[in-house]
Amino acid sequence: MVEEFTCPARYFSRREWDQLKNQFVEECFEQWRQYAPNMTKDNLIAEGLTTPADIRDTHLDMGEGGWCEGDTSGVQSGRFRGMLRGYRTPVKNLYMCSSGSPGGPGIGRGSSYNCYNTIADDLGLPKPEN
Repeated sequence: MVEEFTCPARYFSRREWDQLKNQFVEECFEQWRQYAPNMTKDNLIAEGLTTPADIRDTHLDMGEGGWCEGDTSGVQSGRFRGMLRGYRTPVKNLYMCSSGSPGGPGIGRGSSYNCYNTIADDLGLPKPEN
């Protein structure tokens, strides 16, 4: 699996996004073949790549094709991201856990784990063993 950030959908036409998608897949195969010479499309079960244009065209609420909530540019990342502190919301016992919560986008950021720890603190629940 390859996960990359890219520019908003408006930077390229639909045709250009499709060309970039095909080019990126080919470049990935070239890189993989350096370590596994038999890595070809013939022995691959499936491939999939989603561009900002794909997201924009299938999700009306994501007009720029981003796969996370809000802008992920430098001025909206990390400590500069305008959001609630932690995982609590102004509504008692309502918590937020998503790409818009601390840690930002990406499944490896641990926002769900961290959110559960906040809930456990508030409600006196057992915490997961590490």
